[in-house]
Amino acid sequence: MSHNKSTSSLITLLLALLLASCGIGTATDTATPAPTRLSTATTVTGNVVRLQQVHMFNASTGWAMTAGDPVNGQSRILHTTKGVAHWQDVTPATGKQPSFIGGSDFFDALTAWVVVGSAPGIPMVVYRTHDGGQSWQQARLPDQDIGRDTFFFLNARVGWLMLTKGAATGNVWVDVLRTSDGGASWKIISLASYTTASPSALPLEGSKSISFVNETTGWATSITTRENFAELYVTHDGGTTWRHQNIPLPVQDVQVTMLPPSFFSATDGLLPAIISSRAGETMTIYVTHDGGVSWHPTSPVQTGWSLIAIADAQHAWIVNSSYDVKSYQYIHSTVYSTRDGGWHWTQHTVKFSANPTMIDFVSPTQGWAIDEGQSLYQTADGGQTWVKVTPTIP
Repeated sequence: MSHNKSTSSLITLLLALLLASCGIGTATDTATPAPTRLSTATTVTGNVVRLQQVHMFNASTGWAMTAGDPVNGQSRILHTTKGVAHWQDVTPATGKQPSFIGGSDFFDALTAWVVVGSAPGIPMVVYRTHDGGQSWQQARLPDQDIGRDTFFFLNARVGWLMLTKGAATGNVWVDVLRTSDGGASWKIISLASYTTASPSALPLEGSKSISFVNETTGWATSITTRENFAELYVTHDGGTTWRHQNIPLPVQDVQVTMLPPSFFSATDGLLPAIISSRAGETMTIYVTHDGGVSWHPTSPVQTGWSLIAIADAQHAWIVNSSYDVKSYQYIHSTVYSTRDGGWHWTQHTVKFSANPTMIDFVSPTQGWAIDEGQSLYQTADGGQTWVKVTPTIP
């Protein structure tokens, strides 16, 4: 499938949102994640840029977003064709009014979409580029939101946008929009309910993400505080209606956080899940070879809350960090890797400067990580060793 490269960034973003807003095993109020603001000045110290996320397509070409500016908390969109040490600022011009990034999709080395808002009552705008950010076109959305949004593009024409409409007491209301012309126009295909979810609508509970295997069949996943229940919903009409899909779960009392599945052919896909029980947390990759009709668990990794990146149907990585029990200071990270789609795992101990907040892999060997101090690292041996990189812009 053309979109599997989005896996690591989307999963990392979802995990970060869940960590920031929710506690597994407790009933907590879930606030809507704060959107990432755009700025008129790049976030730099000298010419060194502080990155919040990176999304590469090979060793030289990819996209990034800066961390929030220390003064105004706003971000920029960067593009590179020279590797992660050298970037160009390609943020779309949004006028003088302050604006924020509600969501983004870096589809390939040249193509990206960004949803931008500015103020209540002013329509959201989707900016799209097909030349690496050198030029952007815009389209107004027939809908408004209040927080962070999730894109999924199946190809350069067909995509979906999940808009956050509200959030309270663990519920997050979303509308689903669809485009069939590359983002030039959008249509609302599924409306959020602020009272109770209808049998054919997405559930109210949790922060949600979507992915599709073709133009009609896709999945929505979420976090839940219910025991022995996985928030996995499938659509067969392009996202208009949804129904719950069961997957096999461990027999003991568990709570499950599902992450969006990634497909690498019409039949083969991987579906990560964080499974919480009284014994602790594990991450398990579910696999399908029938286009998502059925899902089967592979070998669980006893990690707790972790980051995950999936490069292809065989190669994936999980990163878990350890802390001092008294001071809760970061000690080190453990990088787990699989070469057979999650059935067997190897592990390596890695010492970053701080707890990693995102990982991104483009091949069985080439990957990147960012830590809480916005330090950037890269690996060329599948995550065994990492080298710090200093990203700059002209």
